[in-house]
Amino acid sequence: MTYRKRDPLNPALLQMYRALSEAERSVLIKGAKDPGTHMVAVKGSDCDRYLKALSDVYWAEPVAITFHAPDGLDLVAYKVTDLGALAIPRIMRKVVDEEIYAMVS
Repeated sequence: MTYRKRDPLNPALLQMYRALSEAERSVLIKGAKDPGTHMVAVKGSDCDRYLKALSDVYWAEPVAITFHAPDGLDLVAYKVTDLGALAIPRIMRKVVDEEIYAMVS
């Protein structure tokens, strides 16, 4: 099956979501529930790469950080767009369904 880049069930986006920690996932859930919420990530982290991938398909967009990060910590910030608020829950449901299936199989 071929997936378009902007398809929420695109295997690349699903794989990146699976790599996120529970804490990173919870921030993304908040962002999907409340588009415009700023989500901060350490530059180069799995979360940063995932948010960048979401911004490539217009489901998130970078925002300026308005506070000073601790020394030596390079942070980036994004917010979920209205399009992302519709697409991101589909990614979450797919991965959660897979995780539940794996536990009961």
